Amino acid sequence: MKIQIPASKVLPSGAFSIYESHTDNKTWVIPAWIEVPTGTKWSDVKLIGRPVIKKRAVKQYTVKGSTGKKYTVTLNETGKPSCNCVGFGYYRSCKHITQITGNPVQ
Repeated sequence: MKIQIPASKVLPSGAFSIYESHTDNKTWVIPAWIEVPTGTKWSDVKLIGRPVIKKRAVKQYTVKGSTGKKYTVTLNETGKPSCNCVGFGYYRSCKHITQITGNPVQ
């Protein structure tokens, strides 16, 4: 019989790992930290339901470039940024995104 784990307890992609602790001799399904019998393998686990993907509202910001031209920085439902400038088209990163997020795209 398979061990049933709610899909909402694992990564949004449905990915999980089995961790065998050497300090307390317990086995866990992570990232949910659900204890399972020692010796459990991936094939012993069945995900129930669908993984939960937390979606955010799409946000758009207008940013003034160094030459005065205006660009639109968009944060999609998952928070991933994009920009309509030429630099983002080439490098998938730009200073306009850094202005909004404080971090360059990686």
